[in-house]
Amino acid sequence: MDVFCSGVVFLTVLIFSFHEKAQSQTLSISVESAGFRLKMDQGGRRAYHMQSSLDLNEWVDIGAPFSFATITDSYEDYILINGDSNFYRVVDNGAVFDNVNSPEWLRIDPVPIPPGEGLPDQIASLHNWLEAQFKKFKFNGGVLIVHETKVLLAKAYGFTDHTAEKRLDSRSAFPLASVSKQFTAAGVLRLADQGKLKLDDTVSTHLSGFIFNDVTVRHLLNQTSGLPDEYMDLAEEHSSELGDILTISDVVDLVNRHSVAEYDPGEVMEYSNTNYVLLAAIVEAVSGAAFEDFMREELFRPLGMKDARVWNLLSEDFSPNQVFDFEQVNDERKPMEITWLDGVAGDGAVLCSLNDFIIWDRFWYGNPIVSDNLLQEALKSPELNDGSKSDYGFGWIIEDDRQWHDGSWLGSNTYIARYPGSRSCIVVLDNSSNPRVDDIVRQIEVALDIILPNSF
Repeated sequence: MDVFCSGVVFLTVLIFSFHEKAQSQTLSISVESAGFRLKMDQGGRRAYHMQSSLDLNEWVDIGAPFSFATITDSYEDYILINGDSNFYRVVDNGAVFDNVNSPEWLRIDPVPIPPGEGLPDQIASLHNWLEAQFKKFKFNGGVLIVHETKVLLAKAYGFTDHTAEKRLDSRSAFPLASVSKQFTAAGVLRLADQGKLKLDDTVSTHLSGFIFNDVTVRHLLNQTSGLPDEYMDLAEEHSSELGDILTISDVVDLVNRHSVAEYDPGEVMEYSNTNYVLLAAIVEAVSGAAFEDFMREELFRPLGMKDARVWNLLSEDFSPNQVFDFEQVNDERKPMEITWLDGVAGDGAVLCSLNDFIIWDRFWYGNPIVSDNLLQEALKSPELNDGSKSDYGFGWIIEDDRQWHDGSWLGSNTYIARYPGSRSCIVVLDNSSNPRVDDIVRQIEVALDIILPNSF
């Protein structure tokens, strides 16, 4: 879920499915104060809108073409389509979409790096540029840059919450949104390393009564289960049957009672948050511990990740260095309230600092708690039923020269990319409902072409 704000009013944007560069994608956005809802069809080729949010089945095809399968940001009446870098203006309450130029307050200037600068000077220029973006109210977060496993930059710019009283630092623990999925995957790998489960076990082996008998743990990890990304919709539709806080066990029950598989397991890769909540349920069932406790004792503490934790509405307390999301327009900031959906974990709910990410990057080169063979399973492109390859590993999107993932929930926008060839890593974290994070990432990668020649 994302909430963005404009210079005039604050708008609520609900994103029910989010995966950049997904081939098959259903994504819904609700802009409540504008009175319309927008979604993209399965192939990401047409837009639909409706005047009322009461009946989600009555969508009107308005025929607006999109050249890419992901809408990442909606900000006032502009929509940015990743892949064609165009902004579309919403006209007549969503009935017409016009291509327009990017408004100035959304624009990110390139990093000014003179020709011939060496790496130390590039990093210094990048630091100054990030500081300038913060001062322009265009970035509030942290950036980590690692090359050849050496930390070149681990710096935070901005504030921990809407009060602007406490500055961020390298130990500030940011909510990671969907970047959390790779941590959930690592928890599953830890259980596999301990011999407590196998990746090709059926889910029903570990979740009693699970009705999708052919779905395996690996299918969930690779996003090939065939189960739709609908647990949030199901929770809203059946909220009268649930408690005040949605839980992991609630999601398992909702899936068993109301979900219908859209594909056979292994047939297609379709990004689904539901898969990773189910994985958290498996961790709890196999380990006998709460997901939060298991991750602390079996992953974060052994690795020395001092600021990392799982946090949701069922957690007993906040971390002393926990970062909180807010909406920002220039120097105006408003707190963002978590919702009753935030009692779950697995698809999100991990908090992590820049210092922790230094350890996390090294984890994937080899570590004492998960074998190298299992790590390689997580970082390979899986084969689908028809013999074709998918690009989704275990919480990582796998490309030839990099492994990456991003996330977006409430005010958090997060990104991590690893470049094994140069042993480099980039992490960008922001907690200010910032629709510019994709552009900031792109500018960082362009500026670092000396070490990331194939990143853009």
